[in-house]
Amino acid sequence: MRPLALLALAALPLLPGCLIVIPVPAGIPAAASRAATPDPAPMALDAAGQALNDLRMARGLSPLRPDSRLTAAARSHAAFLATGAGLTHRGADGSRPATRAAAAGCRTPYIGENIASGQRSLQQVLEGWMTSPGHRANILNPRFGRFGLGQNGTSWVLLLADAC
Repeated sequence: MRPLALLALAALPLLPGCLIVIPVPAGIPAAASRAATPDPAPMALDAAGQALNDLRMARGLSPLRPDSRLTAAARSHAAFLATGAGLTHRGADGSRPATRAAAAGCRTPYIGENIASGQRSLQQVLEGWMTSPGHRANILNPRFGRFGLGQNGTSWVLLLADAC
């Protein structure tokens, strides 16, 4: 079984707009290359929203709402990751999550990004994120109210924002 890789980028609550990278643990390589496959669009977004909100509401947190702008930015970054770029929060043009979200029309200084590689299902990626402290913190951050999900092959990107 191939190791799965996860990486989280979280916004610091005391410093809006400031981001921390939580590195992939040593010994977990990113997949060398992935075939680019179409994003499974609305169904995956609905299932992701339901799964994310089940996790949040079980802890007394408000639900996340899907945002088409965040989804567009997440899908674009997932497509880039699927080219074999490795697990990185930097885009092909050097962009960061907030820059990509703003380019898609969501301008906010408070944004988080979870990325993953190697998981073949939404359930697998969410289980991996929930067992990782940085990813879990993003998903359960009460300040976040919107989300977008992108998937391309086994590359996954979740963008979370307070508002757009």
